[in-house]
Amino acid sequence: MYQENKLTVYLPYFGRAYGGADVLSGRGPLDFKSFNFTTDKRQVKEGGWKITFTPKDYKEVQTMNFVLYRNGSVHLDTTMTNRSAISYNGNIAPKK
Repeated sequence: MYQENKLTVYLPYFGRAYGGADVLSGRGPLDFKSFNFTTDKRQVKEGGWKITFTPKDYKEVQTMNFVLYRNGSVHLDTTMTNRSAISYNGNIAPKK
């Protein structure tokens, strides 16, 4: 979630850890906050958007690529440094 220059991520992770992964921290690799990251936003076909977050202060995640579609569906691909990549699919709606 992006809010006032803060990226808060709390997602489950199921995958393979490779050498260098911090498996003993007690937290999942997608449980973090970033205050130093870049964003790139591009329009894609059918009026959707691709938004890429690149954390600069969290070494486990290389990029998080969101694709948001007009119908409210969203796809997330996460590329990690010492773990296998993981994808998520879901829907978004305005906050009530």
